[in-house]
Amino acid sequence: MADRNYKQENWNLGDLFDGFDSPDVVKALEQIEERVSEFEIYRSQLSDTINSETVISIIWAYENLDRLLSRLYGYASLRFAADTQDQQAQTNLAKIRQVAADAVNRTLFFKLWWKRLDDNFAQELTEGAGDFRYWLKALRKERPFTLSEAEEKVINLKDVNGSQALITVLTTITDRYIYNLEVDGQSLELNREELRSYFYHADPAIREAAYQEHFRHYEQDKSVIGQIYQYRVMDWHSEQVQLRHYDSPIAVRNLSNDIPGNVIETLLEVCRLNTPLFQRYYRLKAKWLGMERLRRYDIYAPVIEADRQYSFKEAVDLVLSSFYQFDPVVAEQAELVF
Repeated sequence: MADRNYKQENWNLGDLFDGFDSPDVVKALEQIEERVSEFEIYRSQLSDTINSETVISIIWAYENLDRLLSRLYGYASLRFAADTQDQQAQTNLAKIRQVAADAVNRTLFFKLWWKRLDDNFAQELTEGAGDFRYWLKALRKERPFTLSEAEEKVINLKDVNGSQALITVLTTITDRYIYNLEVDGQSLELNREELRSYFYHADPAIREAAYQEHFRHYEQDKSVIGQIYQYRVMDWHSEQVQLRHYDSPIAVRNLSNDIPGNVIETLLEVCRLNTPLFQRYYRLKAKWLGMERLRRYDIYAPVIEADRQYSFKEAVDLVLSSFYQFDPVVAEQAELVF
């Protein structure tokens, strides 16, 4: 591991784009349109007699389009995450989401064709797909839950201006919160992550105050936040269970995670059966803390008080050292982040 003096500073997104007004963003948008138009030509080449070489070339074209879209979408998302109150970031994120939805809809025909293929022919093509085999197999698993092309297009457009927009609104609302907390006689103004660090404080009064200050803002906006949550839940159920006919709302996530539903049920059942073990642990923790019963504020309380402070560099070195022990490749990827 290289010995570097890492500094804590703002994100530098220059490796993606220099700004929304950058000529590179304009060029990327033009390239997306060009690549989508070129990809649409493949529709006429799809048949039950297509060879694997042609399928691979189509997938590579899709991959190149997706990489460019991901770069542009990633930049817009990170700019918004850096300052959710920035109206330019909000506007451009919405614009790029619309561009992405249009690109997805105009290239959707390939995925739908692949899902409808005869099993034997699909298996034959998959065998020669190299690194794309897993992706192609995953798409086939979605086959029972896929709707018509027209319906899928409507859903994609609905998500951009519906469920995704609701999450943006929620983020914009909650990220503007400024929290006030008094610690050791000092009045602090904190953001959400700074406040959450006090959930782990050794002083039970400070932990309680931190939780209450966190809840206070959400209490003020509970009617709006509650409605956003309800609409998201109902939208998920309407699309996934009523339209796509998944067995349950969680089945969607299980499929996308490539985990069989019965594995998740086994995991949950083992947790239920071992509830007494959790309860015993919390009774022991209450005893160690000198309390009769743990409150919500005490779940993350430290059992032993420590005042060790770590510099940013020390923290980075500790994390990267752990990663290197796990897998050098993971550590090298993490170093690129810093």
